[in-house]
Amino acid sequence: MSFENQLFAELNRARTQPQLLAQELAGMRELFNGVDIRMPHENKLIRTNEGVAALNNAIQFLERQPPVPAFQRLSQGLSRSAQDLVVDNGPQGLVGNLLSDGTQAKDRWVRYGQWSGKIGENIAYVLSHPTAVVLQWIIDDGNINRPHRLTLFDQQFTVVGIANGAHSMYGHMTVVEFAHNFVDGERGKAPEVGTRAAPGVTTRAATDRKTQEGVLGSQDQNYVIETEHLDCATAAPLQLVAKDKVLTLSHTFSEGGKAKKKNFQWQLPFAFNPASVSARFVNQKVVITLPKPATSMDGGSGSTTIGTYLLPAGSSNPSPNVDVKQANGKFILTAFASSFDENVTIDYNQDVVSFTFTHIVSDPHPRNVSTAQPLRMPFVLSRELFNISGGQNSIIVTIDKPAARGADVIIPIY
Repeated sequence: MSFENQLFAELNRARTQPQLLAQELAGMRELFNGVDIRMPHENKLIRTNEGVAALNNAIQFLERQPPVPAFQRLSQGLSRSAQDLVVDNGPQGLVGNLLSDGTQAKDRWVRYGQWSGKIGENIAYVLSHPTAVVLQWIIDDGNINRPHRLTLFDQQFTVVGIANGAHSMYGHMTVVEFAHNFVDGERGKAPEVGTRAAPGVTTRAATDRKTQEGVLGSQDQNYVIETEHLDCATAAPLQLVAKDKVLTLSHTFSEGGKAKKKNFQWQLPFAFNPASVSARFVNQKVVITLPKPATSMDGGSGSTTIGTYLLPAGSSNPSPNVDVKQANGKFILTAFASSFDENVTIDYNQDVVSFTFTHIVSDPHPRNVSTAQPLRMPFVLSRELFNISGGQNSIIVTIDKPAARGADVIIPIY
C-alpha cells in the first residue's frame, strides 16, 4: 500500500475510532525520556516542547471526542496541490505553506480544481511513517490551540489530498489538504472570504485572516522566521513587537483608499529576551532570528526546587502520570500515583516545571528508578505562583497565572 493510501486510512481510523486512539496514546507515556520521545514506527528521538503534557491533553480530548464521519475520498487535484509544495519546499529546506516564488496557499489550492465551503492544510516534518504523522497532529505539541488536531477532526472536511517527500533540512515532509468539497479539473478560483459557498457554508481560508499564525524554523543555534512576500519597498510600514512569549509583526498598507493592517503572529514555545531578537528586511520579506534557549527542559543549572514529597502507591499503573488542566486563572497539575511508593521532587527553571519520580525496585539488587516529566508553562515561573496540596493518591500543584502580563517591546527592523 502506498504512503498516501496508508495515511488516508490512518486519518480515517483516527476520526472514526477516537477512543481506541486514546488507549494507544496512553501507552506512549513510557516512550518519553524527559522531553524526548521515540514516536511509534520511527527510529529517532524527537525533542518536544511540552513533554508529556501535550500527550495527556490529547488523550483527554480523544476520550471525549465522538466519532466523526470518515473522509469520503482522496482528491487527485488536492494531492497535486500538496505535491507542488513538497517538490518546491523540500529540496530548498523551506517551511510553511508558501512556494519559493511567493505563491500563497490560496492560489496553490485552486491550481487543479475548485474547492468550496472550507479548506485547510496540515504540514508535518521529520516523521516519515503515516501512523506517526497522524499521532503527531493529534498530540499537536507546542501549539496552544491544537490547530492540526482540530483540522483533522473537523467534520466539515470530507475530502483530502496527500503528498510526501524528502526535505533537505528535516529529512521528510508530509502535506495534507482538507476541503469541504473539491471538484478535480481545470484551474479554479478562490472564493471570496465571507461569501456563501455551496452547499451553504460560509467560506473561510486561513491565509486571509487578519492575524496569521507563522512558522518557526530552526537553523544551527538559532530559530529563524521568514515571512511571506510583504509587497512593500521598505520596512517603514512594518512594526515588530515582543510581548511575553509572542512575536507580532504588523503590516500597515492602503487598499481601496483605506488604511488596513495585517498581523503575523508567532507563539514561541519558550521564554526569550526581546533584546536577543534581530530582524532584517530582505527582498520584501522580514527575517527574524533569535537564539535557541540555553537551558533545556530536562533540568540543569538554574533550577529551583519547590520540595520533595511522598506519593504512596495507589494504582496498578507501573508509571506515574501528570495531568494538566486550567481553571479560574490557574494551571492545575496533578501527579497521580503509580504501583510504587514514589518520592516526587518538584522544581522549576524559567518557564518549565519538572516532576521527578523516584522509587526503589529489587531485580535482584535494590536500585533507584527515576522518571522525569517536565512541563512548559506559557509564562516565566516564580516561587510565589506555586501552591502544593495533597489529594487521594495524588499531589496537586496549583500555579497562578501572573497578575500582570509583560509590556510591549518594539524590536527594530533593519
